[in-house]
Amino acid sequence: MAVGLAGIGAVMVGAPSASSAPAAPPGIAILPDLPEPGDAQFAAGQSNIVPPVAPAAKDIGAVPIQSAAAGFYTCSGFGTIDDQTPLGALYRDTYTWGPFAPVKVGNGGGNINWRLNPYKNASWYMWFHSLRWLGQGIIAAGQGDLTALTRVNTIAYDWYRDNPYSWKGDVGAWESTMHRTNVLICLRQAILSGLQTTTLPARYAWLNTALVSHAAFLINNWSGAWNHGTDESIALFGLGCILNRTDYKNLAQQRLAVGITTSIDAEGSTNEQSTAYAQFNYSLWGRAATVLQNCGVSPGTTIANRRTLMATWLALATNSLGKLHQIGDSEVVATYPWPVRRWSTPAHWAPRARHRLGGSGSTRPATSSAAPAGVPPGASPANRRTASGSDRPGRSTGTATTPA
Repeated sequence: MAVGLAGIGAVMVGAPSASSAPAAPPGIAILPDLPEPGDAQFAAGQSNIVPPVAPAAKDIGAVPIQSAAAGFYTCSGFGTIDDQTPLGALYRDTYTWGPFAPVKVGNGGGNINWRLNPYKNASWYMWFHSLRWLGQGIIAAGQGDLTALTRVNTIAYDWYRDNPYSWKGDVGAWESTMHRTNVLICLRQAILSGLQTTTLPARYAWLNTALVSHAAFLINNWSGAWNHGTDESIALFGLGCILNRTDYKNLAQQRLAVGITTSIDAEGSTNEQSTAYAQFNYSLWGRAATVLQNCGVSPGTTIANRRTLMATWLALATNSLGKLHQIGDSEVVATYPWPVRRWSTPAHWAPRARHRLGGSGSTRPATSSAAPAGVPPGASPANRRTASGSDRPGRSTGTATTPA
């Protein structure tokens, strides 16, 4: 359901000359994409809760937060979900995901039918409800494109109006809550950037209310010690950071402390029985540490130590072609050469074993001790374009970084 209040209006008194025209907003900072598996991970009628089985880390936020810490939370991006839905498609209410043909999901004015699932595909439906497909519009809005801002705000508001709390009865809306929370945070940042203001205008007050309802859902529906629970805790902490809610931040860091020792065990192995998800968890926990630090909480040493152990685990799970063995829910993917300290981990050198062992593809790629700005340090040349988001003009990574 779309309503007029969801849009924005702009009134200009006179047109500025070329010399006096204000500079366009620089846009919002966006973190590089993580090596995130694309399919939904849920089955109707089954629990997606993974109980922690190891003692919690004691060094994450060891001192409880007494007041809101100064800091920031960077837009976590849109994965690659927005790649297939350019700005023009958003103006037609058209959504595309994966191998499926584009679908017009609304009336052309931002009034979306959120119950659509024409391909009867759980992943299509989950990413539809994630709102990540609004990414290119949010990026444009952050750069001052008021038409784009009107459209993405209208669609996001339509989701909020048509899916009142609690949306737990809709498994796709439930599954995507952590992702949608981050999209709404990105939208909030784009509004502030695009309108060049530091305070959310009254007509966008719905957004803060929606974020609080998402926080309530995350508080009441934690998935536990696996990647979903980690993603949820990062999003909840981000809400605490931008809304100055110490209760959100405290609970999120407690859950991260509980989750890390089960998600990555004392031997560096994953509890998800999948090499691909081990690789995702390696990068996800690096992001968690950065998020904590950026908003005034020390991540301690447990996260870094467990990631170092997992780097070795990933190296041992790499074959002579530089690919991860297909164990569990894993496609054929290259091992990311993530270093912990300047190209120094086994995970960095494992993909290069193919050259020493005479694997196919004989040319050894040139390497550098520094990755391009906005690219996860150690990302292979083949992955740099996607990781940096440079295939989408105008995407700004600002000063945001993903820890090595």
